[in-house]
Amino acid sequence: MAELRSAASEGRADTRAVEGHLATLYLPQLIRHTQIALDGMKRSGTEVFVKVVVTAATREEELDRMTACIAAVDPATPLVVQPVTPFGAVREGLGPERLLALATRISRSLSDVRLIPQTHKLSGAP
Repeated sequence: MAELRSAASEGRADTRAVEGHLATLYLPQLIRHTQIALDGMKRSGTEVFVKVVVTAATREEELDRMTACIAAVDPATPLVVQPVTPFGAVREGLGPERLLALATRISRSLSDVRLIPQTHKLSGAP
């Protein structure tokens, strides 16, 4: 790992070494697989959008990693941001100021950001 960091800081990191390291980490591996799937769908001409449900516990760093992953494939990929609807174990939603701040942050990397509530909850569907 130290050697990989040193190579990265000098601008000579080997792609295979980076991919190999990421494959040893669970979350980055999941994110990378998602990115590969998104890239494959875009290349095949499939119309694609990504949806994320945000909660009061959502951290900006998580959104930054997600948007970087999407933007690396295509920054014009539509992203639907859904605020969680308080229901069952979820007691707290997001206020409008927080939701707009998150959307503004995301829109720095992605050009098509849409705020859409969880309408299935409003209609009584599970």
